[in-house]
Amino acid sequence: MPKALLAIFLFLPYVFSALNGACTGRTGICLSTTTCANYKGTSYTGKCPNDPNNIKCCDNISCTANGKSGKCVFSSQCSGITYSGLCPGGNDFKCCVPTVPTGGSSSSGNSSNKSLKNLVTTLLKFEEGTHKNGICYPYKDSRGYPTIGYGKLCANTIVANDAAAATPCKTLKSKCSKEMAEKWLSEDIDSKTSCIFSYSNIKAAYDKASNYRKAVIVSMAYQLGCKGLSGFKNALSYMAKEQWGNAATEMLDSAWKNQTPNRARRHAHVIRYNNCGDFCSYYGW
Repeated sequence: MPKALLAIFLFLPYVFSALNGACTGRTGICLSTTTCANYKGTSYTGKCPNDPNNIKCCDNISCTANGKSGKCVFSSQCSGITYSGLCPGGNDFKCCVPTVPTGGSSSSGNSSNKSLKNLVTTLLKFEEGTHKNGICYPYKDSRGYPTIGYGKLCANTIVANDAAAATPCKTLKSKCSKEMAEKWLSEDIDSKTSCIFSYSNIKAAYDKASNYRKAVIVSMAYQLGCKGLSGFKNALSYMAKEQWGNAATEMLDSAWKNQTPNRARRHAHVIRYNNCGDFCSYYGW
């Protein structure tokens, strides 16, 4: 065999190593851009580093099973019901249809009909908020980071005030609109929901939680990052044991509670009681 041809064969396993594999930092799958377009997904660059240019991370692939809307994800990332044969890629990439929340009571009569993604979305719109002048105005968030939209991080650096957030948020502001802010929020929720499965202590807690409690766990990951959330070792351990009252107490015994006390109290209430108390209207539950 010619040396040039041999080199190609030796190189191929590394070039295509991530094909049909999980993306880095997203819930999608590494596919050809043509296949992604056929399934009406969105291609993302830089999430499949071992593949050629025509192989990219394909995410936001919608699917329908038994008349219900879902999203194509890997089985381990689905907290609902999975259906085979409706998504591209390998056998483990399936249509995930969310289940409705279980347990808990709420003053919002229709909250039990909402999907987990919907619960997280309305929660985060309230907790993250927007700049008082509009959704596309940069601002300094509660921890000092430059932010735009619904808590979309512009840069991992501390700023002094809202005015100082303008420069690091310049690029995102040029792309911002109400629709784009909604898309950023949706993508970030998917990303944080996905990274939960990379931390064994978060996953153990998440697997034991109702959808109300799952929404709070995702919200904490959104605010603190999965790495930051994983540091709540005692609280997560209690959640995994379904000792929700102890978990809530641990959540309130933290620097996080001092940084955002009202948000921490609301989240701890949901973890403790599995309902949204007197702030259901804030959360849209």
